Amino acid sequence: MMQSSYPKPSPYRCSKIIKKPYTQVNLMKIYKHKITLKEILILPSYLDRFCFKLLGNQFIPSYRDQFYGFHMSIYHRGFLPHWEGQVFGVMPPPDNPFEPGDATKLSYFSAASTRYGEFFNGRTADLCVRRVPDTTSETICKLSPGDKFLVTGPTRKAMLLGDYSPNAKHIFVATGSGVAPARAHIRRFFKEDIPNFKYSGLAWLFQDNNFYDSEFEQYLGDYPENFRYNILSREETNKSGGKKYVSFAEKAEDIFDQLQKGAYIYFSMQKGQVEPIVKALKDVFATKKVSEEKNLVWEDVFANWKSNSQWRVESY
Repeated sequence: MMQSSYPKPSPYRCSKIIKKPYTQVNLMKIYKHKITLKEILILPSYLDRFCFKLLGNQFIPSYRDQFYGFHMSIYHRGFLPHWEGQVFGVMPPPDNPFEPGDATKLSYFSAASTRYGEFFNGRTADLCVRRVPDTTSETICKLSPGDKFLVTGPTRKAMLLGDYSPNAKHIFVATGSGVAPARAHIRRFFKEDIPNFKYSGLAWLFQDNNFYDSEFEQYLGDYPENFRYNILSREETNKSGGKKYVSFAEKAEDIFDQLQKGAYIYFSMQKGQVEPIVKALKDVFATKKVSEEKNLVWEDVFANWKSNSQWRVESY
């Protein structure tokens, strides 16, 4: 992979971050720079730490999760470009009571914006942070517009698209703030007007919450042939008492067929939450008699998806 040639700013010391009350900001009212952008053709990856300013911090309500989220917009002046699916590392503030500012204890959050930023000017990056009490995320969610903090990245490749052709099929399965990379990809597919990229494939999202729900519902109405949207259930249980992913189980056969035809599937969730999904697909394989027709075994089919980079997992 080629290294990025973008200029890097000189790191400077952040002033001590002062905790402030929660602030709700309408990000759409923030001033937008009118800049014509070109495609970013080189995958950026910076590991140095830079001090940037928080531009906006918008509350994301949740109807099925007590740990609601925040959509945070970072103003990086164009010095920290990223691709959809990458993550940023945030160093805990010096006064963080849970993990005092330590460069070895970064908290990683996926970009929820496209490579162009929320305002299509290439100067911002957006994060989806799920607020969990008594953790670093709680401290970060309390930051207010204008506060400065240390950011590193972008890094990681698991949530990058396996195929960037406009007719490729992508299935996203996410829990909590893990919906961030899916939101970035889907926003690029359907929201942004990019002259040299017109998406004509299929994007299918499963999430266990309602983060960015209004956006996804709009895409569902505007692009019914190219977008599908389902909510996963974590509360219901199956007959053996285990978790039952209702929507996924109901669609498992369709998803299996899509994977066999070359679709890509992305998981952004805890490791243990992937296992019941694997089992659902394995059960479909057993009932479709694929093994009898083509002399295949499940292990070979699953291994083939992985070797083709169709099976992509970002666990946390």
